[in-house]
Amino acid sequence: MNRTAKILIVAMFTSVEQVHAQQHQTTNFSPILDASSVPYRLEIRQYDFGPAELPTLHSFAAAKYGGKWVLLGGRTNGLHGFEPSGSANFPEEFQNRKVWVVDPVTEQAWRRSLQDDPTSGLSDTQIAALTPINNQFAPIGDRLFMTGGYGATATGGLDTFDVLSGIDLPGMVPWVVDGTGQAVDHVRQVSDPVLDVTGGAMYEMGGRMHLVFGQDFQGGYVPGKNGIYSKQIRSFDINDDGASLSISNISITPETEAYRRRDLKVFPVIRNNELNEGLVVLSGVFTGNFGVWSVLVEVDENGLPTMADPAAPETFKQAMNNYHSAKLGLYSEAREEMHELLFGGITLQYYDEESQQFLTDNTVVGHIFFWGGSLPMRLTSATVLQPSQTHLIVCLKWFWSKSPNHPVLCFLQLCSR
Repeated sequence: MNRTAKILIVAMFTSVEQVHAQQHQTTNFSPILDASSVPYRLEIRQYDFGPAELPTLHSFAAAKYGGKWVLLGGRTNGLHGFEPSGSANFPEEFQNRKVWVVDPVTEQAWRRSLQDDPTSGLSDTQIAALTPINNQFAPIGDRLFMTGGYGATATGGLDTFDVLSGIDLPGMVPWVVDGTGQAVDHVRQVSDPVLDVTGGAMYEMGGRMHLVFGQDFQGGYVPGKNGIYSKQIRSFDINDDGASLSISNISITPETEAYRRRDLKVFPVIRNNELNEGLVVLSGVFTGNFGVWSVLVEVDENGLPTMADPAAPETFKQAMNNYHSAKLGLYSEAREEMHELLFGGITLQYYDEESQQFLTDNTVVGHIFFWGGSLPMRLTSATVLQPSQTHLIVCLKWFWSKSPNHPVLCFLQLCSR
């Protein structure tokens, strides 16, 4: 029997606890507003794929072609380790070397290994750059473009890749499903230092690709170790004629300390009923003292970022769902409102069911602790429903037609039945 979830609106204002000024970007956060005016309802259901084998992946690249989902890269063993050994925290055997194709309509799934299948035709170097975790990706037409990511290299050890891959989906999908042709015939790659990023985001606007924030993490990961944050947006043209791949017209914004961010949510927005392209960057980690960034960044159609004054009282300051997670954008032409639903993500603040308040937690054992300032963050999810549990979805709401044009934070409380 499918379990469903229906929305109950949390109608409360909450006082927001202050956190250590030296840790997070701001010392206070925006209050949670009454969401009773949200003009829609959501229902979440578990989808039964029957006997089909499905991948256990996270931090992968994805595209859609012919009604099918195409998944590659990422890891198969869940959250990475926190041991003093980089190889123990990211074991190479759990790096996904397969391409998965899933048909949600016929409830079928296929997989084929880029490494072990004799019809792959790809070199170890090519495979390594196609299969890292936390890569940036952007489907455009019938092609999937991927950049960077972190994982095991072909020569040993762990590193961030400086590679752009172009994948032809009309050829890759039949190769996975029935073994037609070779995978190598549908992949092109190019290397450039500007692509050396993991944990950022990548979107196409105005015919140019924009690589948003992230870091270059070198060597094995151990708690407390930092990568080299880009602190910038890198924009470029992709030249892909189906036979060769290159990038050109590279432009890079100045490094800004407030853009020292990774593992964040980035999404496109619509403003004032016009299809003006733009991006919003939410939260992300880490500040110099292992805290969260709370003030969002807006990126215009030319890839230029701006951020509101963190000290201004009217500036929106995010304290929940800080890490990357599933998200859904909704736009109302009649209301001229853009809503973004955030499904889970590691969070600094959380809803305490016993007290029915939103709390900030920096100390509770059992959360994830980071060395050098110990920012424990609570793992939350609104997509895995269990009996007698309550789950929350964050709704960020923009009123572009109103002044001032600042977002507000609402909560939608999901109860399973």
